Amino acid sequence: MLLRESKSDRGARSFDVAGAVSSTAGLGLLVYGLTYAAEHTWSHSTTIALLAGSAALIVAFVAIEWRSHEPLLPLRLFRLRTLSGSNLAMAFASSAAFVVFLLGSLHMQQVLSYSPIETGLAFLTVSLTILVVAAPVQGMVSRVGIRPLIVAGFVVMAAGLAWLARMPVDGQYFADLFPGFLGLGIGGRWPSCRGRSARRVMSPRRTPASRPA
Repeated sequence: MLLRESKSDRGARSFDVAGAVSSTAGLGLLVYGLTYAAEHTWSHSTTIALLAGSAALIVAFVAIEWRSHEPLLPLRLFRLRTLSGSNLAMAFASSAAFVVFLLGSLHMQQVLSYSPIETGLAFLTVSLTILVVAAPVQGMVSRVGIRPLIVAGFVVMAAGLAWLARMPVDGQYFADLFPGFLGLGIGGRWPSCRGRSARRVMSPRRTPASRPA
């Protein structure tokens, strides 16, 4: 069975080389600057130069995308409230998860005397909960909308974080860690946020990412 080759009907297209170079260089300098600041000081001349160069390149990237006919990142995408709200929610959820993974790993290994393998197995609660909850929540999006689910998710996640914040030095896994990890997994639901925002962007009726030739 052979499939016909699909081609865009927009004719010749150009590549946003300037946008790709400026964004890559800007983010690269930002990471390097933050790493350099951690090893030296924030007031070091090299740190300031790296961060200033990163800021200049990122500003240049925004200006390039604003004027480009074939932008790497169409800025009008941010006018979609569903997309912007989903990305913001994912940023908050991911930040909370990374903090739990970092501080939780330190606490379990240095305070509770868990081995690295035991620590990794302990975090499986978060991953497995996300896998189990993702499909049902995805089906609920079309019935109740994404806003109530995001609010409910943050409430559950906040409850899980509050539970972990009270963890004692002699805590037990199922009594002190498991409920918080369960709340973090239920409240995350990143797949539902991504799916909803992607459908909104890729909908035939809404094509903000495309521009007629």
